[in-house]
Parts: sequence; structure tokens; C-alpha cells
Amino acid sequence: MLAKYFPVEEQPSKQALSETPEDETVGRLRSIQAQAASFVNQVGQPGQRGRGLQKGIYYSYKSEEDLPPAGRDFFKLAAQLAGLSVPMLVRAVNMLEAHIVTWQREQRRAASERRERSRSIVNVDSETEQPTSTGL
Repeated sequence: MLAKYFPVEEQPSKQALSETPEDETVGRLRSIQAQAASFVNQVGQPGQRGRGLQKGIYYSYKSEEDLPPAGRDFFKLAAQLAGLSVPMLVRAVNMLEAHIVTWQREQRRAASERRERSRSIVNVDSETEQPTSTGL
């Protein structure tokens, strides 16, 4: 009864996927690899300031409009498989990324506190160890 209120798009049959000619699959693979290689070349160009990915910098997409074409296709498929709308999936991913950033910050803070405590313990131990004099 509930199924009539939540229509599901028709999924492609598994047989149709397995009948893809090998040449077509190889062609698609080469196309994807060429696109990936061109992306790496764009990132490595020193003349582009503020463009491309840099080590340690992560861009978080806040809305569907921010997504690049490949990302939009990926999110569209992922949203369809998850039964969500694309904007809702983008928002969920964004919220998850925020939680991860908070968790990482807390982990770094806790590690820093542990290092400080271990340093202070070492300092206290070295101060309490005074040279003993032999009464000769």
C-alpha cells in the first residue's frame, strides 16, 4: 500500500549491463583515464593560482550548483541509489564533512594535550631526581 506513494524509477536490468561489448567498455575506460590524466595535469600547473587542488586543501560543495559536471553526475547517481534528492544528498555529505572536521580538530587537540602532559611529567621527574651526595 505504501509503495504507491513512493514511486521508484525503473532500474536498468542487470542483463543489459553484462551485454556491453568489450570494445565499448575499453573505450569508456580509456576516455575516463584520459580525463583523469588531464585533471592531474591541470592541478600541477604552477601558473594557476587558487585553481586546482593543493595538498592539504579540501573544497566542500555546499550546493548542487557548486558541483563540477562529473561530480553532478556522481551525486545524481548516488542520490538515485540512496533514494534521496541531489540537494538532500549534497547537504548530508556537507554535514558529514563538518562532523569529520570537528572530529579531526578534537583528535589534534587531544593529541596536543597528551604531548603536553607527557612533557610536564618528564620535567617533574627530572626535577625530583636530585643528585645524591655521598658523605665521603
